[in-house]
Amino acid sequence: MIHSFVKAIQAGSASRETALKKLYQNQKVRKLIFQFVEKQKGNEADAWDLYHDALIVLDRKIRNTEMEEIESVTKYLYGISRLLWQNKMRRAAKIQWTSEEYLLDGVNEKTPELLYEKQDQQFQIQQFLSCLDEKGGQIMQLWQASYSMKEIAEKLNLSNEGLARKYKYRSHKKLLKKVAEQPQWEEWLA
Repeated sequence: MIHSFVKAIQAGSASRETALKKLYQNQKVRKLIFQFVEKQKGNEADAWDLYHDALIVLDRKIRNTEMEEIESVTKYLYGISRLLWQNKMRRAAKIQWTSEEYLLDGVNEKTPELLYEKQDQQFQIQQFLSCLDEKGGQIMQLWQASYSMKEIAEKLNLSNEGLARKYKYRSHKKLLKKVAEQPQWEEWLA
């Protein structure tokens, strides 16, 4: 049965249409996918969309001979449906996150209060880093800006990234010691 289904789709035209129509009208397969969508808190429209998309993917995979030997068309179609649903949920989560980010755009306007806070924060950071020598302060600023140790070494003309890592370790240790000595700095860093 599976072999004849695959051959019919690969043959194309009328036999392909007949095979896909039979699968599309198969109540057992459709019910299985609809139940899956319902369990995942989807609605009937989601289930129909998923069912159609899964059939399209199955058809494409068979025609392009991208699929390995399968034991059941139903199980294969169900697997495709699950993957499509997971991808849909990932995209929805990304879109939702992006839309929240978009809503926050108006909050980041340059108001006098925000500019003052930023200047004050920069002053506090400079004061905090002043306990380090010049190279240590530069390394910590670059490291905080997510530069790699290799990039830091190149930017500060250090012989290798191991030396940059050593400077960073020493500077970091010195800063932690200062924070322990001066509790107000802990508030600045929060």
